[in-house]
Amino acid sequence: ETIIHYISGNNTIVNNVKNALAADPSYLDMHHTLNYVECHDNYTMYDRMMLYKSDVEKWLSLLRCKLALSLILIARGASFIHAGEEFLRTKYGLRDSYNASDEINALDWNLRTRHKELCSYLKDLIRIRKENSDFDDEDAAVDFSEYYECLIYNIGNLKIIINPSTNEI
Repeated sequence: ETIIHYISGNNTIVNNVKNALAADPSYLDMHHTLNYVECHDNYTMYDRMMLYKSDVEKWLSLLRCKLALSLILIARGASFIHAGEEFLRTKYGLRDSYNASDEINALDWNLRTRHKELCSYLKDLIRIRKENSDFDDEDAAVDFSEYYECLIYNIGNLKIIINPSTNEI
């Protein structure tokens, strides 16, 4: 829930986001954390972002989905991506689809083609994560700073700038 609220514009919980990204040891050992924003039940991330959005705000909802997926991939600990989440899978707004038809639960592979840029972006993030052992190293240096509405996340030799705002810096 922390990531959902943060990407929706609630900057007052930035410390919670820092703790989640760094796998703060006061919570759990980083090897016992599982980072995700959607799973098999409940709304897909896309559906959740689209619940109350007009067509004019659709672009913002798509960016928020991208940011949410990015955050779970750069957080320390294990990343969990639900099937189809990488191409904005929808269950057509159905909150709980455990007993819904195949029409609702099936993967629409046309969405993968439609959102190929997002898939490519996430593939690059996964590659970066795999190439940098600092995400899995408990001793890797992690710190944060803030610049305007952006959060600057330093992990090992990487500097990641996170902008949950619609404002450009």
